[in-house]
Amino acid sequence: MHYEILVEGQCELTTLSIIMSNILGEYGYRNTWKIHKHQGIGTIPVNTEQVNPNDRSLLGQLPAKIRAYNKVNDPNRVIIVLMDLDSFDQNLLHESLEALIPVGSGLNIRFCFAVEELEAWFLADKNSILAAYPAANEVIHSSYVQDSICGTWETLGRVLNSDISSFPKRDRRVLMEKCDWAKKISPHMNVDQNLSPSFEVFKNNLLEFAA
Repeated sequence: MHYEILVEGQCELTTLSIIMSNILGEYGYRNTWKIHKHQGIGTIPVNTEQVNPNDRSLLGQLPAKIRAYNKVNDPNRVIIVLMDLDSFDQNLLHESLEALIPVGSGLNIRFCFAVEELEAWFLADKNSILAAYPAANEVIHSSYVQDSICGTWETLGRVLNSDISSFPKRDRRVLMEKCDWAKKISPHMNVDQNLSPSFEVFKNNLLEFAA
């Protein structure tokens, strides 16, 4: 099976590039994948038939990408769209995304959400955090409620004794540090013992189609 995986940005690309083989096995043995990063999550265009080519966000490009995928009938391809849930209502967002699929389409496509954010998946594996950051604050970590809407990346920052949460989320310094977290923590993640329900959903969606 081949997986086309659409993600928000570099942090997701870094994380999945490291852990995908732990979920699906060695690349090219039975399964292959390509991860496409975007410039943030964005919003679904009001007119989905006229997508702005200058909008490089995930949701901004998604209607056009779904139409393009739909033109090629390939039973050996699955499309996985992964995004942070943030403050969205999950049911409403999922309905909006499902509405982008053409009527009668045979696309294998799944929409997955990291709840609240990708960093929840790191917080769900304390051992991976301690392996990458031995001085991590376990007291703060123990107060985190898994997959809660709480300011997840800021929580991970406090666990890692970082002051990066004093900067706005889209500040380049924040993005660089979050990518560094992904690069250092992901290699230690145990995909079979991750405590995040949203990670489990993502993993099961991959395994549903695995060869």
